[in-house]
Amino acid sequence: MICFYLFLVFIHEHCAQIQQQQQRHANDVEMLPVIGAAGVVLNNNHQIINIEAIQQQLQQHQQQIPALLAAYHAMPQILFMAIDQQRDDCAICLDPIPLETFVRPLPCNHIFHNECIEKWYGSNHETCPICRREMAAQNVPEQHNNDTANGPN
Repeated sequence: MICFYLFLVFIHEHCAQIQQQQQRHANDVEMLPVIGAAGVVLNNNHQIINIEAIQQQLQQHQQQIPALLAAYHAMPQILFMAIDQQRDDCAICLDPIPLETFVRPLPCNHIFHNECIEKWYGSNHETCPICRREMAAQNVPEQHNNDTANGPN
């Protein structure tokens, strides 16, 4: 009789565990998004996301990267000379910028290793890593524009 009672307790506990597992899996399924025919994603929080709109934004953003790099390469290079022999560090890789190397300052006049800033713009960034000034493809440093507009002295 005791064995039969222990068997019933075991079965009851086992059934309770199975019900808990099924409930957890049912909750997981509720969390999954549902994709509609028009590329709209609905989930249990009633958020609507248009996949096509996101893809278009991503494509536009990726098309801007070559223009940003072209604008960066069009900027004049300058020879980096630190004041009082004090070295500046690249804010991207944190390594020092060697003296007497050529750099291209951004429109905000911040400088970085050429390789670092090219990787930065190649990684879908459109702003200066330090001040977050937007680097539009048509931007060039104001001081260089004024120098070229005045011509040689």
